[in-house]
Amino acid sequence: MVKGLEARVNPMHEEVRAWGRYRVLDMKQEDSGHLVITGKYFLKPRCNIEYQCNRRRSKVWVITFGEGEYIHNEKRRRVRAGDVLQIPPGNRHSIRGITEVEWVEIQAGMGNTEEDEIQLLITWGEIVQQCGGAYLQ
Repeated sequence: MVKGLEARVNPMHEEVRAWGRYRVLDMKQEDSGHLVITGKYFLKPRCNIEYQCNRRRSKVWVITFGEGEYIHNEKRRRVRAGDVLQIPPGNRHSIRGITEVEWVEIQAGMGNTEEDEIQLLITWGEIVQQCGGAYLQ
């Protein structure tokens, strides 16, 4: 099972999506099944990733370039280079580029990454309607 995962998530593996692209930089898995994946994300202006949550995985995002809107558990705020966003398991989150946005993601937890992710909403309009339009201070 691990060999199949390693084949799918090799360092320097890149995926192109409608919203931009990401590249896997590193992957480590312990004998216990605990998996840590480090990736670099590139988000196009006016594009967003799905509003999602992970059951058993935590994430840390470090914004390295640009400015965006970030929604975390229905709370919306602006983010920019230098911001560090912590996303515990079960927390709902999405980001939209105001400009091009880049961030490094470190995700850690048990199990396959695709089976752990729950997509809740797709478009930014749906996300803002569900979560409210007010910004945090």
